[in-house]
Amino acid sequence: MSFLQIIIPSEVRGRVFSVMTMASRMAMPFAMFLSGQLLNVMHPAYLVLIGTAIYLVVILTIVQTIYFKEYIETDTIKVAYPNIDIS
Repeated sequence: MSFLQIIIPSEVRGRVFSVMTMASRMAMPFAMFLSGQLLNVMHPAYLVLIGTAIYLVVILTIVQTIYFKEYIETDTIKVAYPNIDIS
């Protein structure tokens, strides 16, 4: 199971994943428009580097916020992994 499947209750998991899918599909035309406009003023290699840097910052922020703040707590780990003994 993925991290999101573990932390999202099964009663609302389908709704959460459908909202995430909808948001990503809604962002796609905006990203295509923005990248098309930026390609008119900069080299494609710079656009890839900037996009990668933004992606890494976003992912690292999400991982730090969710993983380190939520998963460090012993109760959360016990709920997610009941077979693991944390003493």
